[in-house]
Amino acid sequence: MSKGLVRTILRGFSPKRLLNSVPAMLSSQSKLDWGKFTIAYATLLSCVIGFFVAGQDWRRRYAILKVPHVTVGVVAFENGDVASTNRLIEVLRSERSFDVRSVRPVVIRSGALREYDVLVFPGGVARQQGEALGAEGRDAVREFLRRGGGYVGICAGAFLAISGNVEALGVIDARSLSGDREIPGWGAVSFSARRSGVVDLQLSSVGREGLEGVPEVIPVHYSGGPILVPAGRQDLPDYVTWATFRNEVWSFEFQRGTMIDTPAIIAGRFGKGRVIAISPHPEATRALDFLVKRTVAIAASDCEKDQVFGKVAM
Repeated sequence: MSKGLVRTILRGFSPKRLLNSVPAMLSSQSKLDWGKFTIAYATLLSCVIGFFVAGQDWRRRYAILKVPHVTVGVVAFENGDVASTNRLIEVLRSERSFDVRSVRPVVIRSGALREYDVLVFPGGVARQQGEALGAEGRDAVREFLRRGGGYVGICAGAFLAISGNVEALGVIDARSLSGDREIPGWGAVSFSARRSGVVDLQLSSVGREGLEGVPEVIPVHYSGGPILVPAGRQDLPDYVTWATFRNEVWSFEFQRGTMIDTPAIIAGRFGKGRVIAISPHPEATRALDFLVKRTVAIAASDCEKDQVFGKVAM
């Protein structure tokens, strides 16, 4: 193979450079091996086409994050899940279109949320989060959503979004599977009090549309997130299921079989706002950083297709 062709390939598989090098090679006195040249050219052309197609796929996947400037508030609780909070901040700050800030409950209680597009509530203990917000802070979050803000809740943040206790926000028509059992030596145990582990999520057709570019089956870390069921509230529209659990983890026999096929990611509307509740912990897996970014991006702007978030809030 001629040195000119080798140099062209090493410069970065440029078809233009290759074509420009052909006349020089043809006019040289050196003997050209046409068989090798044809094979090399075909290989190079295949690489260029493959690279272009792959590039198109990556552009398709990441173009959905090219939203206008989005201000994201990751709510940091004093006694919260520091690992979940810090990891979410790390992931979201890697997206250039996001202006990510840590927000304390006192700021939320003051009503200073107009500068934010999305609030992200991390893992932790939902009851403690609700108490830290206080009635004033919970009302401020609801008002933020009514005006068109976005909400992404992960694990405890998902618990906080649903209905079920006075500390919850109740901004999506879902509740956690109830019916605690009295276990000798353990006391009252809930359906969500199960061991941690990796489970598989299956995206629904709506989930594939909303989370475009995310694989249809996703292995993700689970650590006691809510087992979601409809709450049946008349003042809220039904939620839309984006993903379900394909398998489960459990600690007590009565929990066995109660997690499979239940929603893992749901979305709904509250006023003009958008709510996404995620039962497991996608931020715990670096391979799912895109999923975390995507949920925040889509919560930041109204979706053109109603089925992604469901019907407009009542």
